[in-house]
Amino acid sequence: MQQMDVWRMEQFSKGFDRNFHAYQNKRIAVYGIGKNAERVLSYTVGFDFSAVVAKDHFGKLFCGKKIVPLNEALKESDLMVIAATPQATKEVFARIRSHIPEGYHVMDPRIPLKFYPTPKSSANPLK
Repeated sequence: MQQMDVWRMEQFSKGFDRNFHAYQNKRIAVYGIGKNAERVLSYTVGFDFSAVVAKDHFGKLFCGKKIVPLNEALKESDLMVIAATPQATKEVFARIRSHIPEGYHVMDPRIPLKFYPTPKSSANPLK
C-alpha cells in the first residue's frame, strides 16, 4: 500500500472512531459490499461488526464476514451503517426503510451521529 493510501486509511479509521465511539459496545451491521464497506470492516478496530448485509451474494464471505439478508442482520445487530456513496445510501435506505423496526437506527458513516428515522417517524432526512 502506498504512503498516501495508508494515511487516508488512518484518517478514515480515526473519523469512524470519532463518529461512532459511543457504539463500540453495540453490534453493528454494515450494509454494503463495496469499497466503503471494505474500509469500514478492514480499517476500523474496536467495533463489533456482527453482520454484512447486501441484497444478494448471501452466504459468501466479505472481509471475513458472512453476507446475510436484511432480516437476519436486523436480528444480529443493534444498529446499521450503510457504507455506500451518498446517492447509493439514499437509495438503499429508501429500499429497506419499510423493513426497519421501530427504534432501530440506520446511520451514514460520513455524518456524525446521523440517525435515519424508522418508518413510523415523521421526519425524513433524505429530502
